[in-house]
Amino acid sequence: MKKKYIISSLLICLVVLYLIFTGFKSEGVYYLNVDELLAKNVDLNKDVRVSGIVERGTIKRVDAEKKLYFNLIGEKGKYIEVFYEGIIPDAFKDDVGVIVEGSYNRDKNLLNAEVLLAKCPSKYESKIEKTK
Repeated sequence: MKKKYIISSLLICLVVLYLIFTGFKSEGVYYLNVDELLAKNVDLNKDVRVSGIVERGTIKRVDAEKKLYFNLIGEKGKYIEVFYEGIIPDAFKDDVGVIVEGSYNRDKNLLNAEVLLAKCPSKYESKIEKTK
């Protein structure tokens, strides 16, 4: 009786550990910033996730087709061009931080994004009151 209990408990623990490991492996994707992406050799057939700031004055929308072109700029002033087709987040605008995910073509310096996430502007953060 004890032997069956130990074996079944061990089996359950192994299954749970396997599910946790595979869940983190598939969902724990690290994203690069623009400068890191430009410094690395990225495989053209592999998707990347990139973070940066939308460069002011570079947004071009084709609203009828839900297409969007813009430059994503890094901390060092270098940029990549981004093409995205889909629903555009409400918070998306000039000088906003975004994360895009898709395939990057180094020759054209173009990322074909499948996912576009706009970070919330800092105006929604709570203010810290100074106490004397």
